[in-house]
Amino acid sequence: MLSSFIHGNYLLISLVIGLNAILFTSAQPQIKLVNVVFRHGDRTPDNNGYEMYPNDPYLNYSFYPEGLAQLTNPGKMRAYELGQVLHSRYKNFLGDLYLPNLVKGHSSDYDRTKMSLQLLLASLFPPVNIRQRWNPTLNWQPIPTSYVPRVDDNFFLSDECPQFLNEYNRVLNLSVTKKTLSRFQDMMNNLTQLTGKKIEKPLDIYYLYHTFVAESSMNFTLPEWAYDYFPYGLLFNATVAGYDIANFTPLLRKLYSGKVSYSQIYCNVIISFYKTCLLFIGPIIRAITENMLAVQNAEWNSTNHKNKNLTSTKIYLYSGHETNIASLLHAFNVYTPHIPEYSSAIILELLQQNHQYYVKLLHYRGIPPVIDELQIPDCEYLCPFEKFLKLTEDLIPSNEEMVCDKRQTEDYADTKYPADKDNVIYRLITNQLSILVEDNNNI
Repeated sequence: MLSSFIHGNYLLISLVIGLNAILFTSAQPQIKLVNVVFRHGDRTPDNNGYEMYPNDPYLNYSFYPEGLAQLTNPGKMRAYELGQVLHSRYKNFLGDLYLPNLVKGHSSDYDRTKMSLQLLLASLFPPVNIRQRWNPTLNWQPIPTSYVPRVDDNFFLSDECPQFLNEYNRVLNLSVTKKTLSRFQDMMNNLTQLTGKKIEKPLDIYYLYHTFVAESSMNFTLPEWAYDYFPYGLLFNATVAGYDIANFTPLLRKLYSGKVSYSQIYCNVIISFYKTCLLFIGPIIRAITENMLAVQNAEWNSTNHKNKNLTSTKIYLYSGHETNIASLLHAFNVYTPHIPEYSSAIILELLQQNHQYYVKLLHYRGIPPVIDELQIPDCEYLCPFEKFLKLTEDLIPSNEEMVCDKRQTEDYADTKYPADKDNVIYRLITNQLSILVEDNNNI
């Protein structure tokens, strides 16, 4: 009798433990894909006609041996540390062994972004296999990356495209924009006198602020008057306003009519204009969503015995600029007034739980090296993928909207067209980076 009681309780306990194990396993979302958009590491200032100013005490400084607009040693370390953070977070997902299709890395056509990507990869995938350790004294292995010339880049640098510039200039001429900028007129007048450079537009403010950031990151002493405006104060506020101006939407009136869909308020700003936001950050969001759809479609095809080969790319790395970070935060309506730090990043994870897909949005601050989990408005922290697609559908530019011929702008007017002119003008960067998604009609 006693043995039967013990045996019965043992079976009951085993059943409960087994059921809890099943429930626990089913409750854990599994990572399927990671997209990372990040800013380069700390850099030297750039004397490109925009940043350094006539009265800059470091105007004639050589910045040897790095040179102008190049990564500093602290910047290299910060980019390397971002790779370590990603390695620690995704070690179980990515594994230790580098495989050619496991990671895709793409950067803008700047030395500092290319180098930051290489540094991140060095710490994300150090050689661990004896066949990969080609030099016993060097714990590094080469990993290929890609970029396109700046003149053809509508991915990281779409703010140089004619469509964006036309819309942006129209925003600057709106009366409400002029009213916003008038708050900083006295400051701009003072800075014009102090710098010896005409400070009259948002970009003038933007470049001055980032000159101060670059020089102060190198522990250079700024002119005494600079500390009246930097790092916080009117110059900071005006720089943040510049980010806002580049991310306007036409649906401001909706903000006052109760709850509206996220796609109607994705650029949380003072005044409204849609196309600048669409044209600036849209190509990156389009690439990310296509990457996610490729994983979903590949797994669907595998489940239905149409294709046994799942996509082997597990992480996409996009090495860009702080404008990309700020605009992504604006686009997801989670931006708070700040200047994205060196090596800060936006991370979008695609997860699967009980055969359903979800998206998680993360913000790596860079300084300090902390990851924050962000909640997209009108969605949960673990946002259902179909809902995520619905909320972001207005951010995805069409092929026509992604056409970008920078040679029609003043900055690139002297750049010659290549032989395949038509192909270059109609270049879609996402098609080069993303696994092509099959047409639904072919599934």
